[in-house]
Amino acid sequence: MLSLYVGYVVESKDEYDAGRIKAVISEDKGTPVSNIPYAFPAIPKLIHIKPKVNEAVIVLVSNDKEANGQRLYIGPIISQPDKMGYDNFFTFSPTRFLSGGVKPPAIPVSNRGTADGAMPKDEEIGILGRKNTDIILSDDDVRIRAGVRLTKPNEETVKFNRDAPAFIKLKHHDPPLKTEKKNDNGVGNQHTETRSTATIVADKINLITQNSDASFGLSDKNEGINDKQMADILERAHKLPYGDVLCDFFQTFMNMYFSHYHAYPGFPPVTDGDPTSTVFIEKYGTLDKMHDKLLSKDINIS
Repeated sequence: MLSLYVGYVVESKDEYDAGRIKAVISEDKGTPVSNIPYAFPAIPKLIHIKPKVNEAVIVLVSNDKEANGQRLYIGPIISQPDKMGYDNFFTFSPTRFLSGGVKPPAIPVSNRGTADGAMPKDEEIGILGRKNTDIILSDDDVRIRAGVRLTKPNEETVKFNRDAPAFIKLKHHDPPLKTEKKNDNGVGNQHTETRSTATIVADKINLITQNSDASFGLSDKNEGINDKQMADILERAHKLPYGDVLCDFFQTFMNMYFSHYHAYPGFPPVTDGDPTSTVFIEKYGTLDKMHDKLLSKDINIS
């Protein structure tokens, strides 16, 4: 028979890396921490969630007559989204909604005005990180997001962060998106249907291969790419060219190339009065112009 307790974590380090914690429950009053039994996680290790010291957890004990029986834990107990980073048991915040009760202050996220978009909706499935990361699964839509919400625990506020969040959006379109391609005269002459899209959004986007000649050394054991390596990528990686502008560059250049002439053999080409040369020089006549027109400032490749 299992007994259920609400306790708080007093030790989260496990020397055997089994994910165990020590949590004080009502049966442990006066018991030294060293004598409190370990509690094993009740969720599969394929999902990694480790409660912090003084966070609340639910403890399941296998024998209600023996506090030293096998213990399992579920947690941490997080009362509301603004407490995702840390919800201290001794503020009575994490347990305010247990036993059907509400201990104020408890302001619903939905009533905070600025929180729309910051948290999963009731009909969605979400995997939430401690601070401002999450994965949102909704109808035909998957979003992996970083930096999407601002929280101020002392003020109990949650706000959707519009200041350059990063996210990947995978979308299946049903019905398909219909787009119209226009010809050079601005008239639509081709219709396409798009059934799925994958979109990456961020201030800077890097497409880097492990086989890059640039040798960025992508081997940080904790982050994969640390800030120093990221700065190196932003500095040295190639800038992605705009395909349609690149085609226009070659077309404009070829028009000039085939129509230009020389006043005399060995003289430079005549540009004054040549409309094709004038167009090319106005668009791409200097190296700075070429860089600004042809290369993305924010998408890097290796």
